[in-house]
Amino acid sequence: MNQRCCVSPGKICTAIDSAGLYLRGLAAAVALLSISACANLTDIEIDDEVTFTNLEVSAPFGENTETRVRFRATAVEGDLDQRLDQDDTVQIDGDAIDGPTVIDGSIDLRYLSLAFGGSEIAMGDPNGSTRASLYLGLAHTRFDLQVNDAGGSLKQDDDTFEVYAMFGLHHALTQNWELGLGWAASIGGDLSGINELDLNLDYRVARNFALSGGYRWFTYEYDGDGFDSDVEVDFHGPFLGARLLF
Repeated sequence: MNQRCCVSPGKICTAIDSAGLYLRGLAAAVALLSISACANLTDIEIDDEVTFTNLEVSAPFGENTETRVRFRATAVEGDLDQRLDQDDTVQIDGDAIDGPTVIDGSIDLRYLSLAFGGSEIAMGDPNGSTRASLYLGLAHTRFDLQVNDAGGSLKQDDDTFEVYAMFGLHHALTQNWELGLGWAASIGGDLSGINELDLNLDYRVARNFALSGGYRWFTYEYDGDGFDSDVEVDFHGPFLGARLLF
């Protein structure tokens, strides 16, 4: 006996409606992906002339007076002024500012390092007035960032831990005055870190206390993990500080 498969008109209409909904949803998803692809997740770039404040404490490590432990703290604040072009997007914690627009704001940055090392008389200096120093240790960087535009503001605060290295050259001009050139860098597991170059002049007020001043070029790069904008800080300017020597 022959069997016939019959489909009612109602079921046909339901199937057509379901297919239409599926196609509309697929089209919306494609459109959303297209918009996302066109958007350019932009780095937050902060380039400013600033004044740094510095505190440095150095002391012998154990019984060996040539090996020293050195603690260093730096504080600095800078301003943001950046133009976003069409399709540029700045994003922090899932919230975004889209271009075209002009964003401004500020960043408050604190940088700490704890390192071990020492200095030796540089080769080629018969008077022993020029010394080279090398320190290795750990660093901690914390920043508070605010980004504004006409439609509102975004805020971010975070910190990173990094491996730290510092190299310096020091030349004694007189018994109390010393000229120095220093370079320091750090890098963390997410490739965040600092890079700085100092030209400094120290005046030893007492046996264990010196005042320090000079000029610094400083960069800090923060990795936004691909979901948020990276932060690139480029500061330069004078610094003032104090050194405690034990």
